[in-house]
Amino acid sequence: MSRGTRQEVLLPLEEPSLGAVRARLVQKRLGEGCASKGTLPRLVSTGKTGSGKSTLGNLLVGADDLLRTTGHQDCTDAAHFLTFPHGLAYVDLPGVAGDDLLENFNRVALGMPQTPTWPTVEEVRVLRYERLRCTGEQRYPAEGFPTDLLQPDLVLYLIAPHRGFGRAEAPYLKDLLCAVGSERVLFVLNLFHGAGGRRMATAENLEDVHGQLARWHREVGLTLDTSRVVPMDCRSGAGLAELLSAARDYLGGSTALTDVITYQSERALGVYREEIQRAVVRFAAQVAPSSPADDESASELPAMAGRLLLEYAGRLAENGAAPHDAWLEPFAALIGKEVAKLRKVATEPIIERRSKDVYEKVPRYGWVKETDYDRPIYETRAAR
Repeated sequence: MSRGTRQEVLLPLEEPSLGAVRARLVQKRLGEGCASKGTLPRLVSTGKTGSGKSTLGNLLVGADDLLRTTGHQDCTDAAHFLTFPHGLAYVDLPGVAGDDLLENFNRVALGMPQTPTWPTVEEVRVLRYERLRCTGEQRYPAEGFPTDLLQPDLVLYLIAPHRGFGRAEAPYLKDLLCAVGSERVLFVLNLFHGAGGRRMATAENLEDVHGQLARWHREVGLTLDTSRVVPMDCRSGAGLAELLSAARDYLGGSTALTDVITYQSERALGVYREEIQRAVVRFAAQVAPSSPADDESASELPAMAGRLLLEYAGRLAENGAAPHDAWLEPFAALIGKEVAKLRKVATEPIIERRSKDVYEKVPRYGWVKETDYDRPIYETRAAR
């Protein structure tokens, strides 16, 4: 087996996510019911098309595709009203500042006057969901829309920093702050991740978002409270506990949300530790039964596995940049010692082709080789 083939044998180490663990525990607690702890809030999400509003709704309800999340403007052309089994409600509104600009839909749903800048909305369509399925559709005339139907306890304004946060959103956001009150708006910076887990938003993107938010608050006579700007990954769930914690604080210390947060915080590290242990055992199990192709490659696979495990340990300890050579040298020596114990040497006769010059007129193709079977040659080589 060649070196290239040997490296393909080693599967990647699947690294559990603490954020995903926390999200699952939040979903589990919401499903179990915490209504006895108090009333859960109605969260209404709004923001630009493709910022992750539907993804956050799917995360909260524990489903991957209940709400469509293609990122196109016509993906959400209605208010999606998700009711959890024990009181929490989540409303996913259409995106603003997109191609078809359904901003006036959001304005009607949130009790704000429509703007003549965009086409007038004549009706508001509401889709209701219960227990992971759509249970009905209702249509209301925009004129006289019941303001209490979708009225939020808290507005989650989602922003995808890597896609820019421009002035197209400014009029809507400033009117929203004035209409519902800045104390009822949380800004969620949805940190998308690309291939290899790389965060797509740069430090400059994040700085720009904070600068724009601060500016638009000033333009309506308000001051941005940076504790109301919460970063999270709506797909993996990293940051969900922090978002709910912020929501609890700005809802006057909701005891129901406190129960959800306490539940996950008490269990998350233990569950996370168990998932790490299982991932490492699975990784080691694929290395253990492998056999080397030859002496030269005998220690390659365990050495590579050792390096990957040390790098992972460094990331868990938050010192992933630390050099691992000091740890790997004794490990490599131990591997060499164990490989030497397994090596067996055998001596066996082989026949070597002998050659001699032939002096005759023949085309020059090189040497002519003849075999002398009366004189065998011996060599020592490793047993297979």
